[in-house]
Amino acid sequence: MNKKIVISITGLSSLTAFYFYKKRYSVQHNNEPKPKYITRKEVSLHFNNETRIWTSYKDSVYDITDFIKVHPGGEEKIMMVAGGSLEPFWEMYSFHKKEDIVSSLDKYRIGLLDPKDIMDPKNIPNFDFLKKEELWRSPYLKVLQTFPYCAEADETRLFKNFYTPVEDFFIRNHFSVPEQINRRNGVLH
Repeated sequence: MNKKIVISITGLSSLTAFYFYKKRYSVQHNNEPKPKYITRKEVSLHFNNETRIWTSYKDSVYDITDFIKVHPGGEEKIMMVAGGSLEPFWEMYSFHKKEDIVSSLDKYRIGLLDPKDIMDPKNIPNFDFLKKEELWRSPYLKVLQTFPYCAEADETRLFKNFYTPVEDFFIRNHFSVPEQINRRNGVLH
């Protein structure tokens, strides 16, 4: 056999083997699971323990059912996001945007939010209008955040009193305290 033919056949068979190797490799690579896209409508169907509790944040969807009972702010607060988006609430309660809190969501991630359903940042409510003049607050409160105001009563005062002292209790809540309440009918002025 001619040397040129042998070299051509060898080269051709090498190219053919390489082609099929690459084809096989790329087929295996393409068999990786595609991301699971979840629509906002599907998220909205998961709002209680029977359906599991889902929420979205940026481009991801999370099943937070197992976190509800251990949420530091209480079960009723986190249930406000059940079946919806975290963004408006975290805009209001921005202390949640800390890296350790955001990264704690990772273990609850179940998929990606459908790209057409990702919330546009310009559509997230702005709560600056709620920032009013600073009201008097008890100097004994441990301030967690200034807006919305969030503070805890001082432990030493709580140990001395079975109930939270009145001057600490109402004023430590998140928003402004009503300036006047008609004591006869309870209407705010």
